[in-house]
Amino acid sequence: MAELTSNTSNVLARSIGIMSRFPALPIDYNKALYFTWYVSGNGITINSYSNSGANTSNNTSNITAGSDWLRITADVVVFEPTNSTFGSFANVWLNYTDAVKSLTSWIKWSDIGSFSFDIDRKNLAGEMPLDWRGEIYSIRKLNKYVMVYGSGGISQLIPQDNVYGLNTISKIGVKGRFSVTGDDTIHVFVDSKGRLCKLEDGVVVLGYAEYLSSMTSPVLSYDNLNRLVYICDGTSGYVYSVDDQSLGDGPINITGIGYSNGQSHVVTSGTINIPNMEVVTDILDFGSRKDKTIHEVELGTNLSGSLEASVDFSLSTAGSFVSAGWFPVTPDGIAYVHCFGKEFRVRVRCSTSASLDLDYMKIHGVTHRYNPLDS
Repeated sequence: MAELTSNTSNVLARSIGIMSRFPALPIDYNKALYFTWYVSGNGITINSYSNSGANTSNNTSNITAGSDWLRITADVVVFEPTNSTFGSFANVWLNYTDAVKSLTSWIKWSDIGSFSFDIDRKNLAGEMPLDWRGEIYSIRKLNKYVMVYGSGGISQLIPQDNVYGLNTISKIGVKGRFSVTGDDTIHVFVDSKGRLCKLEDGVVVLGYAEYLSSMTSPVLSYDNLNRLVYICDGTSGYVYSVDDQSLGDGPINITGIGYSNGQSHVVTSGTINIPNMEVVTDILDFGSRKDKTIHEVELGTNLSGSLEASVDFSLSTAGSFVSAGWFPVTPDGIAYVHCFGKEFRVRVRCSTSASLDLDYMKIHGVTHRYNPLDS
């Protein structure tokens, strides 16, 4: 029975149903009737589907599917003369195995060296359900385990003789079919919430959702020599360093990286454009809210040329930052940047290198109206 009621404050939709083939006796699950029931709004319609067709009605009526094993009675109350209505649908199975498989994701494995997944007398092929529902995107080896990534979760399969034990790592799935990468020792993926995650001994949420959540179908590629993860979707691209635990801008169109005979091979849909290497500090006020003037920035780095520095400055906490412009870093490692403010951010960029190591950074300047008691 489906019922709609209305009052001045809310609208209530209720669906109650009982479907049975047997009296209250022990059930033979291979002969029982299984179904999933779900609701759809908009359109004054109730549909009942069966093997012999569908009947449709938009007023108070009885709806009977043309079948001798299923009868559905539905009452519809339209609560106002609009198109707001109630639709009720059911998927029905007569077989227990089909019903269970519709509610979970299943994984199969074949006999050794065989393309067939049929279970024979050797009993090496098999199948098992996962405890989450959704599409399976990727199956990868991690150490001695098999990892299954899908839209509804992440599971670890543990080999036990010719079968597998199940350990679900997460009920949050990955974002897409190509959103997982790594090797036998580490996996990196973007989950369905747009967060970058790492899987070693367990799931480690690295974050960066503010950058990655807007990517539609991210493709992750792992450079296991340099331990870099490339994250691209054709519109934007990022590079994550596993060792440095840092994320930066990168090419937008890399879809694969591999090595053969000591040579690297990169798969891409077009010309690879590498953005300038740039790093930026967090907001710095040097422990004082007084006005300050910066004269120069001194850097200790492994680079000798094509290096520039800049300072963003703000005159108040609520104010926006303004750039002082870019200044070359001399061979002595000094950029002569002159600016005035209360808060600062220091930027360093290089256009001729894919990596930048900063041993130290010194900022020279003066605090106005300085008082020894301030420190």
